[in-house]
Amino acid sequence: MAGIKDYSTTQANNTSLNGISTAEGMLPSNLNNAIRALMKNTREWFNDSQWVEYGDGSGAYVSTYVSGTSFRIDGVDVTSIYHAGRRIKITAATPGTIYGTISSSTFSTNTTV
Repeated sequence: MAGIKDYSTTQANNTSLNGISTAEGMLPSNLNNAIRALMKNTREWFNDSQWVEYGDGSGAYVSTYVSGTSFRIDGVDVTSIYHAGRRIKITAATPGTIYGTISSSTFSTNTTV
């Protein structure tokens, strides 16, 4: 589901809000729909704010299950976000939903946590 986690940290890349065009020159009729969508996204985030999906800092990212004690985020250094001591919740087909605390993270080509 689209939401706050999909927003980019690069302002110019945020040209759509839940499928509503917010690009320069957007239709005036899109403004109220975009504001309502933003309010919906904010409320959904608030309802689940204990667990924030950090991703790679710019929205979309690819994470890969490595083992019962590690996962990988490909192609980006996010060790400052996924640092030792951070509590995490992982939901995936394998292994399902698990909770844990990061003990270490490293970066070479990918970030391994």
